[in-house]
Amino acid sequence: MELDHSGLGSDFSFMKGFGQAFLTRRIGTSLTWAQGYRLGLAAGFNGQRVPGFTRDFSERFRAGGANSVRGYATDMLGDVDPLTRDPLGGEAVLVLNQELRFAGPRNIGGAVFYDAGNVFDRIKDFSLSLRHSVGFGLRYGSAIGLVRVDLAFPLNRRPQDRSYQIWFGLGQAF
Repeated sequence: MELDHSGLGSDFSFMKGFGQAFLTRRIGTSLTWAQGYRLGLAAGFNGQRVPGFTRDFSERFRAGGANSVRGYATDMLGDVDPLTRDPLGGEAVLVLNQELRFAGPRNIGGAVFYDAGNVFDRIKDFSLSLRHSVGFGLRYGSAIGLVRVDLAFPLNRRPQDRSYQIWFGLGQAF
């Protein structure tokens, strides 16, 4: 839970909460089913909106990318500014991840996954109208930690979305 900083001279008055749960379950000796669930809600007081000025400063939620819904570009779920094409973020976010991880020989493994989520301008707009993606990835347990590469495909592409996304990262996606 987060409250605004109006006592420190800020003009904004809002409340923001974010919850997440990550679960894993071993299935046999080499399979693990991993699940991620994230929900964020924010609301302004006295009719104010939650601030969302620029890509560098925003109290609004964003989703899409290597660690959320991998079939979409970073932060590009939800509405975008029609002139700049920058993400506007929203006052509500929902992200659901399902991943079947498998361990192979020589610290090499892989995963197949399903991600879903969306960002909503206002809490009242919140629904189960989500963007979905599927994909697979390779994992390598290196000396510096898990190195990951994922290939993801959006299932309900919009005109601005690419037909696939490739992500590189350290550690699991969630």
